[in-house]
Amino acid sequence: MSKLRHHESIKKTNYYLLILVLFHLIIVFLWLTFNSVSIEHKLIDSKKEYLNCKYPQTKILCYAVNSLLLLICYIYSYIIRNVDPQYKEPLNVPIYLYLICISYNEVLEYIDGLSINIVDFFNSFGTLCCVLSIYYYFYINKFKIIYQQFINKSNHYLIYEHKSSIQSTSSYE
Repeated sequence: MSKLRHHESIKKTNYYLLILVLFHLIIVFLWLTFNSVSIEHKLIDSKKEYLNCKYPQTKILCYAVNSLLLLICYIYSYIIRNVDPQYKEPLNVPIYLYLICISYNEVLEYIDGLSINIVDFFNSFGTLCCVLSIYYYFYINKFKIIYQQFINKSNHYLIYEHKSSIQSTSSYE
C-alpha cells in the first residue's frame, strides 16, 4: 500500500514539474514568436561593448511563479520537519543562501546604469557561495560524521582489546 502511495506521489510530483517546465517553455515560445526580447548595445568603461538582453515584463511573472514554488516547498519542508532524523538533510543554510542570492541578483538586474562587471561578479559570487554551501552541508558534513563514527568505533575496539589484554594478564598471576 505504501509503495502505491509513494508511486502516486512521484507521479504527482512529476506532473507538477512538467507543468512548471511547460509554463516556462510557453513563455519563451511567446517571447520568440512576438519578438519580445530585444538586444541593446551597452558599453563597459566606454571602451568595450557588450550585448544586453532586454526581457519583457512577463519575466517578472516567471520570477513570481518560481518564488511561489520556492515558498510552497519551504512550507512543505516546515510541515515535515518532525521526520525521523535519519531522513533529514541539513540544507537550511544553503536554501536561505540561495533565496538571498537569487533575490539580490534579481534586484541587481533591474538597476539601470549598473556596470555589467558588478552584476556578473555578484551572480558568480552568489552561485559559488550556494554551490560551496551545498557541498559542505550535503557532502563534507556527512563525511565528517562517517569519519567520527569510524574513529569512535576504532577507539571502542582499542579499549575493548586493552581491557581483554588486562584481564588475560591478570588471570595468569
